[in-house]
Amino acid sequence: MRLRAVQQPSRVERLLVSFASNAGIVGEGSYLVRNPKVMTPLLQRMIAEAAGKGHAWCCWTDDARVWLITGELSLALSRECGSPVLDVRVYREDGALADSDCWLVDQDGKWRRCAVSGGSDPSSR
Repeated sequence: MRLRAVQQPSRVERLLVSFASNAGIVGEGSYLVRNPKVMTPLLQRMIAEAAGKGHAWCCWTDDARVWLITGELSLALSRECGSPVLDVRVYREDGALADSDCWLVDQDGKWRRCAVSGGSDPSSR
């Protein structure tokens, strides 16, 4: 039941923002952009597509680069690991996929790749 509560979009978004700001994914000095209307049409379409699938998203910029990060909670891996596990995709400003993996927060509050994620094959999640 607790994992289902965490799965709500606003909570997944908060986990995703925490992940992005603490996992070393975005550039130093970058900041969160919450308004999709200020992003390129390509990123706006990608955000709409992610939201249509029920995925959370967050976007970061350092005024030179942009990172769009989408994700969803993996209930199966969360149960297996005993901690919320995010299935995350990181995109560059040109829409290219820069990274895709499952991440969890360890007991020290640090984000790390989930060792049981089965690689980058989404069917194994």
